Amino acid sequence: KEIAEKNNFHYILTSAKTGENVDEAFRYIAYKFLENIS
Repeated sequence: KEIAEKNNFHYILTSAKTGENVDEAFRYIAYKFLENIS
């Protein structure tokens, strides 16, 4: 998290075990991808 903040990156804590925030992470990636191609 600290490295992400220093480099102005978006940071989402996820868990493969519980699935926590996995959907949110993929949605964010898809949103940014679509934003860049528009």
